[in-house]
Amino acid sequence: GNPRCFIHPHNAYLEWFAEEGIVGLLGFTCFVGIVFVSLARRLVANRDSLILWGLAATVGVRLMPLFVTTSFFNNWAAVPFWLALGWAMSFNDRAKRQIFSRLFEALGRFGRIR
Repeated sequence: GNPRCFIHPHNAYLEWFAEEGIVGLLGFTCFVGIVFVSLARRLVANRDSLILWGLAATVGVRLMPLFVTTSFFNNWAAVPFWLALGWAMSFNDRAKRQIFSRLFEALGRFGRIR
């Protein structure tokens, strides 16, 4: 066989089911749902960011259930997906920044009270 192509089902969802069972597959599908909701929120907050749209498209295509995919467990094949996901998740929307600034402001006031 080809040493560069490891044995896996060539579908992310089947791979998670084969490697981790039904609990792992449910966890992975929950992860996918959280990723899509989070990306949708970031896209709404950053509509003009072509970089974010490209990263979201990259992640979205990789997580489509009927597509043939490379293994999530092989480091070199998985690196582009995890990098794109990390970069896409690093985009902060205004609401999140406001929440954190208010939190830090409140913590600062709490520290001065003592």
